[in-house]
Amino acid sequence: MLKGSDSEHGAEAALALASVTGCNQGADQAMEAGALLPLVALVEDPAADAEGRRNAARALGHVARSSEAARKRLDGAGATIALAKALMDTELDTHARAAAAEALDNLARGTQPHGDERRMQAIADTGCLPALVALLGAPDRHSREVAAAATYALAYSETPRRNSLREAGAPDALKAAAAQGGSAAWWASQSLARIDAEAAAQAA
Repeated sequence: MLKGSDSEHGAEAALALASVTGCNQGADQAMEAGALLPLVALVEDPAADAEGRRNAARALGHVARSSEAARKRLDGAGATIALAKALMDTELDTHARAAAAEALDNLARGTQPHGDERRMQAIADTGCLPALVALLGAPDRHSREVAAAATYALAYSETPRRNSLREAGAPDALKAAAAQGGSAAWWASQSLARIDAEAAAQAA
């Protein structure tokens, strides 16, 4: 059970699915078992256990990474909107929001380094870009890396998304993330070069 009155069991089920879906075979099994809709419902439920929502996002991210067929099923299940809601939920802890951002990145990027333009625009249309930019300032390195990688994908092409990211304060947030060093620094600097070349030159 992933959703309902027993939040403890829902969180446990989400944790199990986050583990099982780590391989493609497990992701396929989860889909065939009908897990996608309950996972989507859990990840967007503001009343649900935060750990359960984080693990639901992790499971959805694993499924999104597995195949294009899986990503199409996630599209049909409403995963993009649900994950965006989790990312924008300021009551949710940083790790859960980062899991949602990573799942969105996997959904949009798939196996292509430049991503799926239609899905990337669908993510932007949810209004979650300011929340993604805010995640660049997370205290932990992993969350910053996830946010910077997702920003890189969304800013890859010269589209209105770049302006939306600029308006959300991405240049300053990316400069700050790059200055923190670590694995997030590369993604942040590359993202900055796409969004604001002048700011990237100053940060170099």
